[in-house]
Amino acid sequence: MIKMDMFFTLLLISAVASVISPRVILQYHFVELEKTWGEAQNYCRAHYQDLISIHSAQQMETIRSISGVNNEEAVWIGLRNTWLWSSGDPVNFTNWNPGQPNNAHGSQHCAAILSNSSRWHDTSCTENRSFVCFSARRQYHFIQEKKTWFEALEICRKNYTDLVSVHSQKELEEIKNISGITAIWIGLYRNVWHWSNGDPAPFQNWNTGEPDNVGNDENCVGMWIRNPSAGKWKDSRCREETYFLCSQVKYILVKENKTWIEAFNYCRTNHTDLASIPNATAQTEIAELAKTSSGGGGVWIGLRRDRLLGFWFWMDDDESEFSNWGDGSKGDPFSDHCGMIDKEENFTWRFECCSTKLNFICYKV
Repeated sequence: MIKMDMFFTLLLISAVASVISPRVILQYHFVELEKTWGEAQNYCRAHYQDLISIHSAQQMETIRSISGVNNEEAVWIGLRNTWLWSSGDPVNFTNWNPGQPNNAHGSQHCAAILSNSSRWHDTSCTENRSFVCFSARRQYHFIQEKKTWFEALEICRKNYTDLVSVHSQKELEEIKNISGITAIWIGLYRNVWHWSNGDPAPFQNWNTGEPDNVGNDENCVGMWIRNPSAGKWKDSRCREETYFLCSQVKYILVKENKTWIEAFNYCRTNHTDLASIPNATAQTEIAELAKTSSGGGGVWIGLRRDRLLGFWFWMDDDESEFSNWGDGSKGDPFSDHCGMIDKEENFTWRFECCSTKLNFICYKV
C-alpha cells in the first residue's frame, strides 16, 4: 500500500510569562493507510511521535483541511476510552458532534474527526480508517524584551540553549512568522558568518542588498518576520536593541540497557525521540551525558541505516549536515546497523548491531 505523507507545521503557543512565550513546532502527517485505532497508534509511534491531539480550533481546522484534501469521511485522532489523548496530553478542548459521544452498543471507545464538519464522533476502535500523526521538532522561546545581540545571547544561554540558528529552508519556514514583531535577533554573527553555537552557515537567506556592513559596524544578524520580507536576513549593529528568539532541546540519558528499537519506542512513548545531533553544541552536551552512562562501550542515538539503500538517517528527520563519524565506523551497506556514540572512541559515532542492548539518550521539546 502507498503511504501519502503530507506534513503541515503549526506553532503551538503556551505563554508562561509576559516576556517569554515558548512555541513547540509540530508537524502533522496525514497517513492514507486504513488501520484500526490501535494499529494507527502503533504506526504513529513507530514513524513519528503519536496520534494527533487537538488543543485549539486552529489545530482542529488544520487537521480537517489535511483530511479534507483527500475526501476522507473521517480519520482517527488520538482520543480514546475515557476520553484521554494517547500522547498523555490533557484534554482542554473538545468539538463533539451534537449527541456525541454516545457509545452506541457500548462499543464506541475511540474518536474520529469528520472532514466535512470538523466535528468529532465516537466509533468502534476496530474500524479501519486513515489517520493523522504528529511529530515535535524543536522548541523556541520568543523573548518580548528588547536587548542587544550579546545580551540576547547571554539570556538564551543562561535560560535555554542558544540564540536560534537556521540551517535549512524548512527551519526558516518554521520561525519566519513566529510573532507579530517585525524583526528579531538570530544567532548569526560576522566571524566569516558563523552561528553563535559554533556551527558554520552554509544556508543563508539575505535580503536584497544585504549584508552591506554599513560603517564597517554591522556584525550581527536580524531577521524580518511577518512582513513582505519575512524570513529575510539583514546585518545590523550588535548594540542595537530588538526582540530575539532562543532555541531549546533537553537531552535525557536513560540508564537502562535496551535494543535500539526498544530505546526508540521508549523515547517516543516517554519523551520526544531518540537524540539527533545537529551541531557541535549538541555533540558536546550529549558526550557529557554519555560519560555518565552505566557500563562501557556506546550509547544509542537516533541514527539508523536504511537496509535497502544503505544510507544513514536520523529518525526525527533532522536534515543537518553535521557529522562526527569515527574512522571506518559506518559499517557495511545493507546491514542491520544502528548508530551509537562511542565512549571508548572519543565520543565519535559508530555502528552497532541494532539488537545489542545499550543505554540511550532521548530528547524532549
